[in-house]
Amino acid sequence: MEAPLAQAGAYSDNPQVKGLCEHILEHAYMEKHGTFAVSFETRRGLNDAMIPCFMGNMVWSLCAMGYAGRPEVRSSFWFLVKNQRFDDGDWRTPNAYPYRGRRDRCWGAHTCYWGVTQLLKAMTVVPDDYWTDEALEAKRRAVEFVLLHRLIWSSHNPDRPISTGASNPTRLKAPLTSDDAVEIASSLLSLGIRHEAIDKTVEYIIAKADVNGRWQADRTPGPIDAPFARKGRESKWVTYRVMRMLKLAGRLR
Repeated sequence: MEAPLAQAGAYSDNPQVKGLCEHILEHAYMEKHGTFAVSFETRRGLNDAMIPCFMGNMVWSLCAMGYAGRPEVRSSFWFLVKNQRFDDGDWRTPNAYPYRGRRDRCWGAHTCYWGVTQLLKAMTVVPDDYWTDEALEAKRRAVEFVLLHRLIWSSHNPDRPISTGASNPTRLKAPLTSDDAVEIASSLLSLGIRHEAIDKTVEYIIAKADVNGRWQADRTPGPIDAPFARKGRESKWVTYRVMRMLKLAGRLR
């Protein structure tokens, strides 16, 4: 729930939002790992899942809502800077922590694309003192990785989206559960990146407008008690995000 609140511009001066943020910091941050993680039961007992997209999303959400100064947020950002992968399936995943060879869903046989895009999104809101040399190098590699995929397309099959189903970035979403084309382009533009692949993605998104010059939600995460969007209908929230992206691109008329 925290991410949709951050997407809607909520801030911690609201007591309910502050309570949620404090709850996340207390219960989702694992000091032994130095990052946000999720613990769940398996046949072998409790397992801590370090999910890169979840970490990046928590860093972005908490920074956006005024918690960039918390050591838990800073530590989680640096965990990603140190450990995020940027290979395209051509790296033999080590078994050494925090990786678990090819057994791990998120750190296994292939880089998690959403881990990379969420790290870039987090980088749009972190304060200046987060920007170590290592963070700048991680930014360079993340940008290079996303541009390799032309933001939303498979690097191995250029006519196929990078992902299908619920995480297909060509399908615009409200609220976001994984980044779509609008959000990926917005993150890159916010970081000052300019590239032909971004321009083509912007054109792709513009072409999805309806006859009224607005955009619909191609996908929603299911019933949610908030007026974000209805699947297949014009969405003020999706349209707002597109207009914000167009402004960043210097394309807003």
